[in-house]
Amino acid sequence: MINIQTVFDEMNLHEQIALQFLEPIPEDRMTEQPNGLRNHPTWILGHLTAAHNAAISILTDISIRPESETALFAIGSTPHADPALYPDKQTLIDNYLDIHQHYIAAVTAASPEKLAAPSPLERHKGRFSSLAMFVLHVGTAHEAYHLGQLSAWRQATGIAPPLNTDTGNYPKN
Repeated sequence: MINIQTVFDEMNLHEQIALQFLEPIPEDRMTEQPNGLRNHPTWILGHLTAAHNAAISILTDISIRPESETALFAIGSTPHADPALYPDKQTLIDNYLDIHQHYIAAVTAASPEKLAAPSPLERHKGRFSSLAMFVLHVGTAHEAYHLGQLSAWRQATGIAPPLNTDTGNYPKN
């Protein structure tokens, strides 16, 4: 049976994949945009953190990350190649891991009525049938999509090939 713990387990797997993807990337290459790939590792990690922060904010009316940071990585923001515009790699990783814990706490504390309600964001109308659907999307599909971008970025830069689940090159729980 799929329950909320399954989503949290999936997020744990995402964390392991993200850390494995990020480990070989040197700090000075985190904002490269090879072959027309806009979304570099710095933006991807910051964007995932900002998305989880948005879900937390909707659920709790509290923002964990500062507005200046979430605006830098929000939907529609432009990834820049200048590393001076962004936090360093370790800070981004720490923020990403931390926001997952806040997300889990916020989702766990949310009432069934809150989760059944529609999202208050206009752009979600017609896309997510409930706040629960949006929260589930942030913790699973959205994160997996951007981790796929990170995999493509690694391949485009020659830093490392994508993970191959057929050969067992995949994080273990």
